[in-house]
Amino acid sequence: MILGVLTDLHVVQDDGRRAAWHNEYDFAGVRGRIERGFELFAREGVETALLLGDLAHDGDLASLRDALAPSVDALVVGGNHDGARPTERLAEAGLVRPRLPGWRARSAGGGVGIAGLRVLRRARGSWAATRPPALATWGERTVLLASHFPVLSRADHVRDQRLPYAGDLVNRARLEAPLAARRAPTVVLCGHLHVRDSFATGAVLQLACGALIEPPFEATILRIEPDRCGGLRLERSAYELGRAPERRNPRLAPADETWRFTRGRGWRT
Repeated sequence: MILGVLTDLHVVQDDGRRAAWHNEYDFAGVRGRIERGFELFAREGVETALLLGDLAHDGDLASLRDALAPSVDALVVGGNHDGARPTERLAEAGLVRPRLPGWRARSAGGGVGIAGLRVLRRARGSWAATRPPALATWGERTVLLASHFPVLSRADHVRDQRLPYAGDLVNRARLEAPLAARRAPTVVLCGHLHVRDSFATGAVLQLACGALIEPPFEATILRIEPDRCGGLRLERSAYELGRAPERRNPRLAPADETWRFTRGRGWRT
């Protein structure tokens, strides 16, 4: 199967405003990059598109609708910029609820399931997952978990690169434990950190995707297929959709990488 991923769009109505995280945000160019991202997905034969949250910088309905307009068939999870209750806010913006993956994994074909992590704000700057995973519905198949926030914390690693860390869910450890206990492979796809990163522990592989609002202005293509030994092969290709001056380098993983999963050995690159 082939998936396309965009995250951290941060669409606004006033393109002249300024903000930054690792690097300066390019609000004026983001709509064009969204369109180019979906053009790339069409060329690469993407079967499922995922938007991993922070679609609108201020969580306003007009900006959410602008972000969603080119992506009518995408699966979407909300981020911390999409309102205090992002799932409800996205529905209010016109996103049909069945397009939002939930913890109860749905089939994506080829024996692979897709689930999604829904979050809410508990207090200012404090975010939590709304519920634990319904692992009984996942079975022994491979599951892709679409999430705005990371499930495996990368705080030390990101800070070691002299980059600011955007934070973890307050109940992150309660999510990680049952995933780590699975024998079947789980692939966590996340944004939020505005870095390209990859990390595996046991049967859990987490791929953090670069932001669309700031360098590397990234769209991601994933190709997943069984291998001849009964395991799994995953290829990640990152495409940079623009260029701009950079103060910091958020590329903590190669643009092209291949991972293989073998039962009993976990993920290896």
